[in-house]
This record gives sequence, C-alpha cells and structure tokens, in this order.
Amino acid sequence: MEETKIFGKLFDSVPLSDENHLDVILNTLTPDTAMYIVVQALNYGLKTGMYTFAEAEILSKSLRCLTKKNND
Repeated sequence: MEETKIFGKLFDSVPLSDENHLDVILNTLTPDTAMYIVVQALNYGLKTGMYTFAEAEILSKSLRCLTKKNND
C-alpha cells in the first residue's frame, strides 16, 4: 500500500498534499469547509498561546458555541 506524503499542514491540522493544494482549497471553498478552517485556525491559536487570556476565553466559548450549533 502506497503511503500518502504530506507536503505541509495549515494550522498544524489541515494537510496539504502538494504546493498547488492550497489553491485548490481556496478555489473550491464551501461554507462548511470555511467553518472547518476557521475552527482549526482558532484551535491552533489557542494551543499556541497566540491570544491574551481574555481573548482566549471569548474565542474558546465562541468556538464551542459554533461547533455545538453545527453538530446539532
């Protein structure tokens, strides 16, 4: 079985298969995919300490609100 090689990752979680993959994502973006990318970006920022405590708190709560709404 051939192993798929990863060219890189966006936000440490969205795999890119080659240098053109980002263009494919940008050109075929749907609302669901856009929400997924935003959630991944927020999670990445929270994990890496990118935000102040207050910013992290409101983003974390907002993220839970959005993901709960989308999973219902």
